Amino acid sequence: MLLGQEFTVRTDRTGTGGRHNVTSSLSFTPDVSAHKDMVVFCKFVCDGKAKEEQLNCSFILVKPKDCIKLSLSASGEVLSRLTLQEFYPRGIQIRWSCGVGYYQELESINERFTPNSNYTYNTESECKILGQLFIDPGFKVRVTWNQQSGAGQGSREFSARDPEGRFQCKIRGYFPEALEVKWLRRETGGQELFSVSPTALIVSVSGKSDNGAEFICRVGHPSLGEPLERSTGALSVGGECHCQ
Repeated sequence: MLLGQEFTVRTDRTGTGGRHNVTSSLSFTPDVSAHKDMVVFCKFVCDGKAKEEQLNCSFILVKPKDCIKLSLSASGEVLSRLTLQEFYPRGIQIRWSCGVGYYQELESINERFTPNSNYTYNTESECKILGQLFIDPGFKVRVTWNQQSGAGQGSREFSARDPEGRFQCKIRGYFPEALEVKWLRRETGGQELFSVSPTALIVSVSGKSDNGAEFICRVGHPSLGEPLERSTGALSVGGECHCQ
């Protein structure tokens, strides 16, 4: 059986001292469904004599390690980022969807691959969701990935009721480096602000004592007349969770 278009053959010829060297390589992207138990034959002919070698294909399939990060933009949108690390081969399909009971497919805004020194790959996929949609406690966001090689698939799902939450404040394109970042907390029904951490917010939140509390990220810089602030608004905590 002749090789199909998905296979690439490269042959290099060199010669030294009247002797000839030939190196031939076969390249293709492995797919379990198409190439499992495949046998490749390499046949070469020299001076009318033929010799054939048989190669049995075995695949190294590596499933990715996954991580999801959420951040809140100034416009109130939630930026969701899925990171998949150290998988092989490269082919992988990522899909985002959201809804209450019925899931509607979302469009990813950014997707990129990076190779690793151990021949595996990393990829990131991002998706933006309107923050107001999370007001409905039944609203969920789902991301699924499927390795086209047949190595497997995975999925993650999250909502406003998840046991883990993460708040981030991103500052870009500033100069000079004299930047001051503070996280502050306002108690439920209060006006006074309390310092939580000088640079990052990592606190345990209790549904009993922290429901209605507010966390604020305050940024100071010489280019600003007054510090900029971004607020989580009053928290609605239904159980035990962690905010970062």
